[in-house]
Amino acid sequence: MKITLLIIFETLPGKSAQMEQALEALAIEARREAGCELFVTHRVSDAPGIYVLYEQWRDSETLDAHNAGPSVLRMSALLPELVKDKPKVSKLESLA
Repeated sequence: MKITLLIIFETLPGKSAQMEQALEALAIEARREAGCELFVTHRVSDAPGIYVLYEQWRDSETLDAHNAGPSVLRMSALLPELVKDKPKVSKLESLA
């Protein structure tokens, strides 16, 4: 069963450029991983410092492997110096 996540980050003042670099690196690596079907990063155009990550994985096993992998570990280590609070993670269910 496909797993789709929506993750919202709010950066600290002055950290947007670093956040964009970190998200770009994460996306490049994630797209190469087995089971990654979609991995897209967004900047909210009318809300400076807000970033959205939309990702879809083939199944929970490939998502678990991604979450335990080096790209997520690197991103997790950077987040305390980049974001105001923990990212808001929502698991989405497809309706149609």
